[in-house]
Formats: sequence, structure tokens, C-alpha cells
Amino acid sequence: MENKQLPQIKLVDIDSLCFDPDNPRFMQEEPDHTDLNLIRMLDSSYKLSHLMRSIIYNGLLVTEPLIVVPQGEQWKVIDGNRRLAALKILDDIDTYKKYLSEDIYDYVAHNLMVKQTHVPVMELQADDEALWKTRVCRHMDANWEWPLLNQSAYVTHLVDEVGISIALLSKCVSMDEGSFDFYILPMRIILALEEDGRWTRWMNASGSQDDVTLFKACKYPNLMNHVGWKNDTNPDNLNLDHAVELMY
Repeated sequence: MENKQLPQIKLVDIDSLCFDPDNPRFMQEEPDHTDLNLIRMLDSSYKLSHLMRSIIYNGLLVTEPLIVVPQGEQWKVIDGNRRLAALKILDDIDTYKKYLSEDIYDYVAHNLMVKQTHVPVMELQADDEALWKTRVCRHMDANWEWPLLNQSAYVTHLVDEVGISIALLSKCVSMDEGSFDFYILPMRIILALEEDGRWTRWMNASGSQDDVTLFKACKYPNLMNHVGWKNDTNPDNLNLDHAVELMY
């Protein structure tokens, strides 16, 4: 049996860490990969104030390292983008002042906390299966769940682009294979509509598309028949004229 060495936790400078623009948390708006915009998106969807208070009081625990992969001379944060955003705000309070309450701003501005400029990380390689298994377990079957649409985007990516089997994925989230279409079908509808130019995830500036309704629709055989998926859910069989009706 191969004796595989476990990855070690190390401290790296915050300036050497960058966001992962392909993170499912960022999927619902048109791409703009600047730190300013990615932090805005994270705070808009997942308020960072509570996380910043936790970092001020407790620091970022070594037992909760960011998971990173090497990217040139930097590390791309694959898991932990919210924590990275909170750290970047606290490290540059004037640039990100609008995200800080008055008491937190004053606390940091008067040096009442030691800035955490070195961050605990665990480095993995991009092709390490521990990478996707950790994300699936944390964000689909634990206390840090992504919204359904984000979960769907990630597992569809794993199946279609990385080649992970539905059998293995379903075991990771304690779900039978037959029920796993619940995650796959909505994103395949979205991808087909986007490729054809009929709809995009960011076409509604308010992000108001009702993705929960789309997930529910994919459970009804009559609606699946309506979009051309009566017996075979191959994207080539999808009736785009009917499928786009599910998005409004």
C-alpha cells in the first residue's frame, strides 16, 4: 500500500493569497475578478461582519486552515474565500470601510487587535481528490451549505468536467444515485440556455431568479416531459423553447 504523506498546515503571508474566481459562491453575477468586486459579492450574499468579529476576538484558528492550491508565486484559496475576504477587510480597513461597523472600524484603527497578516493554510494539488471531497462534505452535507444553485454548479462541474462518478458523489452526501439528478438537472438546463444565449445567471441584476422553483420543477415528470426529458435527460434532447419557461 502506498504510504501517502498527509498535507501539512503552514503560515503564509496574506498578500500571497488570492480568491478563486471559479468558486461556486461567485456564480450568480457576471464575472469581475477584482478583489473589490469579489469581496462585495461575498458580503452581499454572506454577511461578513460576524466572521470579522470572530477573527478579532479569536484569530483564525490553525485547526481551520484555508485550503489552497499553488498558482505561480501565490496560492489560490479553494476553500475559505469568506475567511480570506474578512481578513483582507481587516487588513485594509480604509479601502473596505463600508463593510465595517463603526465599533469594529474604531477597534482596528486604534490598534486594539493584532492584525493577522500570516494565515494558516493547507496546500493541496489541483488534482488531489481530497480537494473536492472536502468541499462536497463541507458545503453540501455540513453546517456550511452553499445555496442549492451553487451546489448544483459544483457537482455538475465534478461530473461533466472532472469525471467524478455520480456513484461516488452520492455516497459523499449520503444520497442514493437515483436522487442525485436533483443536483445535476437544473444546472444542465441553465448551461444549455446560457450556451444558446437565451438566459444567464446574471441577467437579473437583483439575482432574483427563483432557483428553488427550478429545482422543484425538475422533480415533476410532466414538466420534464414538457422540456423533452421524458425518458432521457441528455442535454441534446432538451427543448430550449420550453426549458426557458422554467426560468421565469
